Order: sequence, then structure tokens, then C-alpha cells
Amino acid sequence: MLFFNRKRSPSTDPVTLYKKYRTAGTQLSEKVLQSPCMTKPSMESAGRLLGVLPGKTFVFEQEEEEFALTDFLFFDYRPAQKTLVERYAEEVGGKGADEEAILRAWQSAYSSLFKVTEVSSAEHLIILSDVLHPGETVRLMDLSFSQTAVPGLLFFTRIVPFEEFNTTSGCTFVFPEAREKHIMTKYKSLVKKVKTSDERIQRFICFFKLNRTYGMEVSYR
Repeated sequence: MLFFNRKRSPSTDPVTLYKKYRTAGTQLSEKVLQSPCMTKPSMESAGRLLGVLPGKTFVFEQEEEEFALTDFLFFDYRPAQKTLVERYAEEVGGKGADEEAILRAWQSAYSSLFKVTEVSSAEHLIILSDVLHPGETVRLMDLSFSQTAVPGLLFFTRIVPFEEFNTTSGCTFVFPEAREKHIMTKYKSLVKKVKTSDERIQRFICFFKLNRTYGMEVSYR
């Protein structure tokens, strides 16, 4: 999906705005998790779907799986047909322009498997092709990943479209380029086994499982 950014005034610094949204987004995430919208049954149900709650205790194989569970709960898992983000937006809402902008972007977020096609470390930009939707591209801003990403790298992530630029939700599964055909074959096989008709849930569960076998180590900071 290609997003066309609105024109910015010459005084707008995208890097400053990016950092502002990142900081505000982290703070808002904590508010969402501590709100009445967040319930233990929802967390447990989401954990069982991902396979990280086999019994009464959560079991994570890698650090990133804790981030993945929260991401899944925020954006994909839909008890009563609404995600945690959607419930929070309706029942609590954003406090101020920044939180309102973040909630709007969060509600438009979507996940897919992407391939890096171009990188501009100076501008902190990465051009991505959507592997699951051939022909669609995304212009992504990421201060950290733009310094290490190389053309050909594959990663599953969630795109968060702001008016000024596109970012990610922070949860990312990275795969080597050489595994693309194999991963796509496995994905098409796995998706048939996920017992839900919700494509967003199917997609996230499949790549969560694929990451356990084929994923590259990701450092969160």
C-alpha cells in the first residue's frame, strides 16, 4: 500500500516529529495497557492463539516474542470485534493532538512481509516492496533500521501511517533474503492450519511461528 504524504511546511523537521511521536507513542502504550480496556482474559486468549501460553504461565522463546504478544493484542486480536486500540480510542480517546494523531495512525496500521529495495541512511528512509501484495510499495521512516538495513532484506512488520510519514509499530521479524521462496511456501501451508477466518490474525500467527524457525536475531532498543 503506497501512502502519499501531505505537504509539510518548510519549518517542519520530520526527524524531530518522528522522535516526538515515538516518545508519545511509548507513553500512550503504557496508558492503554493500564486502562480498563486491557483485561487479563484478553491477554491470555491472545497468548494461547500465539502459542506462548501453553498452560498457566507465559513461555517466550525469544525477547521479541513479548513485544510481539503486545503488538498482536493491540492491533489484531479482536474480542467483541474490536482491537484493544479501537476500544481505547472509543472509550478513552487521545489526550491532546499528539495522542489523537497516534491513535488515528494505529487504527490504520497493517502488517505484511516486506523486502527492502532502497535505503537512504542520511534521510532515515527505507523503500519497501510488499511481498504479500506484489506491486505495492511503502516509504518508511526509521532512524535505527535505516542505518543497518540492506537491499534484499526481508522483514515482517506493522506499518503505521501518519500524515507526515510511515513508521512501524516496533515489532519486527527479520528474515534473510535467501529464504524468501521457502518462507512463502511455508506461509501458504501454515495459513491453512490457523483456525480463524480473520486474515490479520492468520498472518501474524503464521509469521510469529516462522520467526521461531527462520528469523534473524533482532535487538530492541
